[in-house]
Amino acid sequence: MDMKKLLKIICILAVIGALVFAVLVVLDNNSSAPKHAIRAQVAEQGEKEPGLDEKQPEKEPEKQPEVDPEPAKEPEKQPAAEPKPEKHPAKDPEKQPQAEPKPEKQPEKQPEPEKQPEPEKQPEKQAETELRDVRIAYLKKYNKTLTTEEAGEIVDTFESFAKDRDYIDTEVLIGLSRFESNFRADNGTNYIGLLQVSAKYGEAAGYTVEQLKTPYYNVKYAMEILDDLNNKLDGDLCLILTGYNTGYYALKNKLDNNLEISTSFYDKVMTYANQVREQEEAIN
Repeated sequence: MDMKKLLKIICILAVIGALVFAVLVVLDNNSSAPKHAIRAQVAEQGEKEPGLDEKQPEKEPEKQPEVDPEPAKEPEKQPAAEPKPEKHPAKDPEKQPQAEPKPEKQPEKQPEPEKQPEPEKQPEKQAETELRDVRIAYLKKYNKTLTTEEAGEIVDTFESFAKDRDYIDTEVLIGLSRFESNFRADNGTNYIGLLQVSAKYGEAAGYTVEQLKTPYYNVKYAMEILDDLNNKLDGDLCLILTGYNTGYYALKNKLDNNLEISTSFYDKVMTYANQVREQEEAIN
């Protein structure tokens, strides 16, 4: 039963008790009969309405529960604080299983040692070795003072400078060196070395005489001259070699004046180069 209903019942009983009490007071004041007569009348009335006298004293203490029961409503507000934080920890473990194991390491790639059987490249190396041996033999044939090691150094130098150039090859450099010095690296004073470069202009270009007597620097400086002629003469190997022999300005004078240009130097160099090619083809 709600508190409000209880309060209403208590108030109704209190009112009834007050009315009964007022009736008794009025009767007491208006009656001139002795109290015992009143009691007798009350007793007579009690026969009709038994228990009336007994209820009067019981109803007087019922006025005490008039205390406001409203503070009893305050505890009803407490359950408003519902424990909601229980939902948060439930979400955290759901994110943890995302860290899945990574077993996909693909160890199956190990059986790839089948690439080892590459001995097919050995014939190429053998061919290069044989080609180098033919060139070394050609140098030693026309310069008997060369050792195999010295001849190999010269051949390797020619090959290293010729491989990145389209207008000239190793065989032409060998033919040029045979014509100029017969493969003598320390030959000459004014013109020095394998390709007979000018000591004067070589020093002006930053080379020393001792450097120009070595195969590497001698060929390096000679290639600078040949590259310059190649750019000026549009890659014409005949004119390039002729200009290397006579000098660019002497050749240019003949070209500008439509004079006859001798190709004897070019022809001789190419004859030597072709001799090397023939011997290279013989090993195939």
